[in-house]
Amino acid sequence: MPTLPRTHRVLVAALAGCGAGDFAQGDPALPSVDLAEPVVGVPDGDNDPAVVAIDVGGSSLCAGVLLAADVVLTAWHCAAVSAASFQCPRAAALTGDPAPALVSPSSLRVLVGADVASAVERARARAIVVPGGLDPCANDVAVLLLDQSIDDVESVSVGPAGAAQGAHIRTVGFQPGGPDGVVTRFVREHVPVVATSTAQFDADESPCAAGCGGPALDETTGEVVGVASRWVSGNGGAVAFDMYTGAAAFLGLVGSALAQSTAAPVSAASAALQKATKGPTDMGASCDRGSDCAAGACVTDGDQRYCTRGCSAADACPTHFRCEKTAQGPEVCVAS
Repeated sequence: MPTLPRTHRVLVAALAGCGAGDFAQGDPALPSVDLAEPVVGVPDGDNDPAVVAIDVGGSSLCAGVLLAADVVLTAWHCAAVSAASFQCPRAAALTGDPAPALVSPSSLRVLVGADVASAVERARARAIVVPGGLDPCANDVAVLLLDQSIDDVESVSVGPAGAAQGAHIRTVGFQPGGPDGVVTRFVREHVPVVATSTAQFDADESPCAAGCGGPALDETTGEVVGVASRWVSGNGGAVAFDMYTGAAAFLGLVGSALAQSTAAPVSAASAALQKATKGPTDMGASCDRGSDCAAGACVTDGDQRYCTRGCSAADACPTHFRCEKTAQGPEVCVAS
């Protein structure tokens, strides 16, 4: 799978180092933009409560997303006994070996909250459902059936279409970086999908931290299109892209797990909410630099400075924004 397009890296390198009040100079009649490199996202707050933390026996941490009150989608490697058995791509010594052993379900604690320091344990797994086959690297997805229902958090659904190359996604997961370094739920907006295969896709430098397992969400429907599996390094060891397991390839597995749910049926009103469009997290919010923004872009437009994202003729801006060239060259969304 390819690394990031060279044109993207040249553009980001040209703008790197521009801080608040020190954007790269260009045509003063055009807006100025500061782009973060890399884009790590921003604390998610209460925007995605269905994205939960999973404490794996007190030794590691993953993320997951509620598909029902007692069903969580995560990565297979988060429930494996040994991370070494998840060497990817599979080493020759592991080819044909049995699939990695799973941890005891009850050792997987599901924590609800915006950061791990304040999150509350709401359930433990009672069963772990994984795909058949011997290659966990190509099937890095698992579904946890919980021993308690988390029925005060809206669950989300898996999208049947998957993620197409050139499309954009929202990514949500847990990583250090909150206040005092606390592991916090972070969101990134408008993340490009740079390559796809049958059951996987690559997302442009979307940080896979704290064990991965978090969802990639369709930025229009809010449906789950992938599960964060691992990051792939580029030249010099820098993160080139994150690899996601495509959720649409495992609709049968998800359906089988949901059929084993013992939670109360979802009401029609709640089901409608689950399908509601998920808008941008912070478009138009004030900022000082690109790193303050979920899409990593802070634009100065006249006497206003606010979070935005990139755009093009094929990538339209949200309502009340228009696509405009900046003094530095890239096109971004500016308020209409």
